[in-house]
Amino acid sequence: MGSRCSASQGDGSTPSAGDATMFVHPQFFPLYVVKITDLLTMEMPAPSHTDLLNRGLLHSWQPGMFSIFLSHQWLGRLHPDPEGSQLNILRESLLKLTKGSVSVECNLPSMMHGQLPHWSADMAKRLENGFIFLDWFSIPEIIARESDSCDDESCSTTMAVRSIPFYVEACDLFFVLAPELRHKDTGRLCNYASWLSRGWCRAELWCRLLSAKTDTSVVVVYSAEELEFMFQLDWQHNTIADGVFTVEADRGRVVSLGEAAAEGKLRQLRQSGHKDVYRFFLAHRHWLLGRPRHRWQLQDFLNQFHFDDLEAAAGEGVMTGVLCAVFAGDSEVLTALVEARADVNSSIRGLSDLGYFDGMSPLTVATRSNQDPEMLSTLLKLRADVNYRVPMSGACAAHVARSSEQFRVLKDAGVDFHSVAMPIGMTPLTSAAGFAAAEVVSALLEARSDPNPPMQGCGWSPLHAVALFSRGRADAVEIVHLLVKAQGDLNATARMSGPLSWIARAMKAQTAIWGLSACGSKARCLASLPGITPLGAAALAGDETLTGLFLDLGARSAPNDMGSLPEELAQANRHANVTSLLDFVSI
Repeated sequence: MGSRCSASQGDGSTPSAGDATMFVHPQFFPLYVVKITDLLTMEMPAPSHTDLLNRGLLHSWQPGMFSIFLSHQWLGRLHPDPEGSQLNILRESLLKLTKGSVSVECNLPSMMHGQLPHWSADMAKRLENGFIFLDWFSIPEIIARESDSCDDESCSTTMAVRSIPFYVEACDLFFVLAPELRHKDTGRLCNYASWLSRGWCRAELWCRLLSAKTDTSVVVVYSAEELEFMFQLDWQHNTIADGVFTVEADRGRVVSLGEAAAEGKLRQLRQSGHKDVYRFFLAHRHWLLGRPRHRWQLQDFLNQFHFDDLEAAAGEGVMTGVLCAVFAGDSEVLTALVEARADVNSSIRGLSDLGYFDGMSPLTVATRSNQDPEMLSTLLKLRADVNYRVPMSGACAAHVARSSEQFRVLKDAGVDFHSVAMPIGMTPLTSAAGFAAAEVVSALLEARSDPNPPMQGCGWSPLHAVALFSRGRADAVEIVHLLVKAQGDLNATARMSGPLSWIARAMKAQTAIWGLSACGSKARCLASLPGITPLGAAALAGDETLTGLFLDLGARSAPNDMGSLPEELAQANRHANVTSLLDFVSI
């Protein structure tokens, strides 16, 4: 995201009275979009806003125009996609979506927890007649910002940027375009992990999550063949306030956008009566905006979270008082609730869309949401069961530890950090390698967790996990080095068992009939997992950095149980950069 001022364009007004009832956020500049059919035939590199406007290819959005908001990371200083590589992948994916030859699929972690978000069957037709927002197309004279050069609040670019919450809310879909490609000027790898780190990209993401839409799902485009719904953990651990900004002054601007979006979301939820979601976002507001935790007075807590009295807050429900206190990080309120007979071991329900699966306990929720060690200690003092296991996965709090301090609190309380959680088949170390920070992996290894655990359930070792789930991770390389130093097996082969192995066999049969490349991305993934090595997993995920690292560390290029080599797995998912790397090594 960047900006440069131009002469004011449009009336810069907020929506009309009729529109104001539909949208939470104000509009200061017209929302310009391009027809998807025009994008599919557009020359590359893509023309600028002014060029498109002069050619009559920009359309001022009106209610009823089905539109995609496209968020992406720039691959050049003066042009977002100098060689057209990024947009060519988008165009191919959109063409396949309109033809129905690919679909947006569930991410693997959510699938393993029984969550299967649905891509509507009528979406192909809607896309065929739809429009798309891209900053380069839609915002006048935008460039990659390298200095704080635009303070004119009346310039078109500034007004368009201030309208981003409205643009996101107005659009029906939110796509993240994040294939692995090199930045033309710096040579750095740009991918999903780098997109997640960027402050402006996070701002756009959170404007979607905080919009008034009923459906705030996010679609990630990894390649033309692989599109999936974003895993909730990816937005939960990437706040607006702590993103990376080229221009530090932009941090304040983005936080201001976040404040407006958060207040609008809370107002809309309060007015519409969505009490549980309102409580969830109210409890998270301080965290999202990088503010200190608010210490609630008990009566103020009851009033603001809309509980009639202490007894109601201590009772059962979806967003109970206990969960509100946990998410808000308020140990004193939590203690008062438990003293009022709130159940500190009650399993949660109804929050799966927000990333907290049915059956989790308050301690599991506190750990997974990265609460301070003080909160975990309070829960344990209040007699939370440290070894409570989530029925669907068999995971305990140790499986979702997010910091080394959290792990030490759990360890001192006697948590089982060695056993395999069934039916999912992961040890806490395997889970941490896939989803936690390197410091958690290090703490588990120091506590003598096995880097080569028994293969059950999903059948992955920690090295498999970091490879499969590395795309949103900035510290994957560090985790691999920690595991290899601890004698993790670089050439371990995945060995699945139980229900997951049955699903994998069914997908293997499907790929045998139709061919690996002709099946959906998750069918390809599940069919490919039995017998896969960490190198194969990195190739399957399209991670160029880890693929190169595994090769440098001496990993063998071995086939999986289907006989597919890592380069064939990368090719099936259209990860051209990884395919080229593996082809070069095999020469």
